[in-house]
Amino acid sequence: ESRLIMSDNETTDKGTTTAGNEEPEEEEEDNTRDISESSQGGDAVLTTNNPTTPKDQDGLLDTQILNITGSGDEYGNRGSTVALTHGKDRLSQPRVTRFLYFYFMLGFFLVLFFCIIWGFLGIAYLFLGYPGIGLAYAGGLFVPSLWAASLLIFDFIVWNKNKNHPRRPLVINLSFCCLCWRINIKNGREMTQGWYFIIFLYVWFGILLALPAGSWALPIAAIALSITTMTVIIDWEYYYLRGDFNGLYGIHLNPWRYLISTATIQFGLCILIVMGHFLGHWRCIYEPEYYTESEHSNICHDWIPYELMAVVYGLLLFIFFYKRFQGDVLDSNVLDKRVRYYLWFQAFLILIAIIWMIVEVFDGHVYIYDVIGFVYLWFVAPFFFVISRSFRIR
Repeated sequence: ESRLIMSDNETTDKGTTTAGNEEPEEEEEDNTRDISESSQGGDAVLTTNNPTTPKDQDGLLDTQILNITGSGDEYGNRGSTVALTHGKDRLSQPRVTRFLYFYFMLGFFLVLFFCIIWGFLGIAYLFLGYPGIGLAYAGGLFVPSLWAASLLIFDFIVWNKNKNHPRRPLVINLSFCCLCWRINIKNGREMTQGWYFIIFLYVWFGILLALPAGSWALPIAAIALSITTMTVIIDWEYYYLRGDFNGLYGIHLNPWRYLISTATIQFGLCILIVMGHFLGHWRCIYEPEYYTESEHSNICHDWIPYELMAVVYGLLLFIFFYKRFQGDVLDSNVLDKRVRYYLWFQAFLILIAIIWMIVEVFDGHVYIYDVIGFVYLWFVAPFFFVISRSFRIR
């Protein structure tokens, strides 16, 4: 009988222990299910009950240096996580004004404004006997540019609504009445999904329809706008859907996202510019006497700053992936001294390229590489400041 009583007690204890363990698991599952939603009532959130990565796996840039909650989230982000504190409706890391984001989006908005006018004028081809080109300008430039400009205005309104409450969850609720069309945006998913339709219009009408219709300027513009739209999609995916308020253009927690994305795009563009220069001006190498002295100085040396930038961007990409292969995940604004010295050297080369392009732009001769150089200054100047000022030594 004593054995039966003991066995019954053990069974009862085990049952009690099991029942006691099931409740936290259910609460944890419910908590994870609730927080994993991209937005709750228009508020972008991010889960906080994540498994912690051991310190020996954090690599060179330990996220604890920045006092950031959690070393990883369900999306694989490390080092720039912005999370909600337990039991409170406040963010553990406040949102900050991303000046680099405003810098690029202001330029993008001005370009979109120009494209809206250009696309509206291009619709006139419908009445001039070129319906294919007119339809390409309407669906591949006017409509997507107008849509993209509207989304940027909505984004500015959301920022203005939340700028005075940096530690509260992001409030997105927007409601507009435009003629007979009512716009009601409640969460980040509805904010972001419009960009996918925009890039579809740029590619489908601005490139695939414009090329056989006989236009060459529209496909070039559509390609450039599509690349920019892709960067905005990535940034809004982080910001509005994942609740990671560093985003792609934020440099206060993780400048590497901006540096690597910019270096990847501009490395390819610089290679194309250098190759196009030598393909178009092959006589600079094989028949240098073909040009006069002034033409030779104005034409045959314009490739040098783009070659310098290609070296800088390629070196940055090599360092980033090499350090990752070595186990040092570069995902914050903290560096060791060796990488810091590499970045200073790259900043010096970028400064030389910037000065060279400024000299070429104000040299007095009008040439396509001067226009490209002037446009490139808009992108290269912030890259120089980020690579030289946005990191601190571990």
